[in-house]
Amino acid sequence: MQMHTVLPHGVLPGELEAGAVAALPVHAPSRPRPGSAPVPAAGLHRADLVARHRGVREDLRAAVARGEISARQSARFLARIEAALLVEQHTPPRVPGGR
Repeated sequence: MQMHTVLPHGVLPGELEAGAVAALPVHAPSRPRPGSAPVPAAGLHRADLVARHRGVREDLRAAVARGEISARQSARFLARIEAALLVEQHTPPRVPGGR
């Protein structure tokens, strides 16, 4: 049976091992400030990718509101998703049976 380690709010496993935990502020707000809502990724124009980006952004916002992840973790994950969607947008579609 696998046991999960519970880390302090906003601490990533790599940071714990690197000793960065001691440098964390005592009180770091986990919710984004009003007006800091992310805008759709610049350069996305395919409707399906824009909808996926919007859905991920809303899911992350809800996870931050529930206290499951920090705002910093949300921003980092959203940046990775945006990069992946931009790559997908500029990749030619796969054709069944094609090489």
